[in-house]
Amino acid sequence: MLKLMSKILGGNKSEKDVQKILPIVQKINEFYEQYHTIEFKAKIKTHLAETDEEIAQLQQNADGLPATEIHEKDKLYHRLDKLKKDRDKHIPGR
Repeated sequence: MLKLMSKILGGNKSEKDVQKILPIVQKINEFYEQYHTIEFKAKIKTHLAETDEEIAQLQQNADGLPATEIHEKDKLYHRLDKLKKDRDKHIPGR
């Protein structure tokens, strides 16, 4: 009898929970669709292009240094690591 009254007044707990979070799930799905479009990926690529060019240039400079310039190479590789970490912070989902 108690179960019947509970269902009549609004369903069981799990159904109430689903109804409560459904708007949030729909909102998340909208954002998911927006972030996985080709246009959005192109915007990210454009935004990161300058950093990618700088990384490529530093990598080329570091690779071109002779082994005797170990301190200079080390500085360049530390700078490269920092740039890559900073770049990754701007990528959604990371």
